[in-house]
Amino acid sequence: MPMVSHELNHIAVPASVMDTPVEQQPVAHFYTRSKATWFCISDEAQQYETIPPGGIREVYERVKNAT
Repeated sequence: MPMVSHELNHIAVPASVMDTPVEQQPVAHFYTRSKATWFCISDEAQQYETIPPGGIREVYERVKNAT
């Protein structure tokens, strides 16, 4: 399901619901503890089993400031 965050001015849309090619790469993977056992995360993006210690906002801010 897509997620809207007014606080972050951000909309997260799962790539699995897209019907066109997705050019963007993941910046982080959240809730990896509950991912399907057959799903392999094969990129270098940071992984978090649940919510990261500083919250999801901290991750987005770090990524935004790095670009």
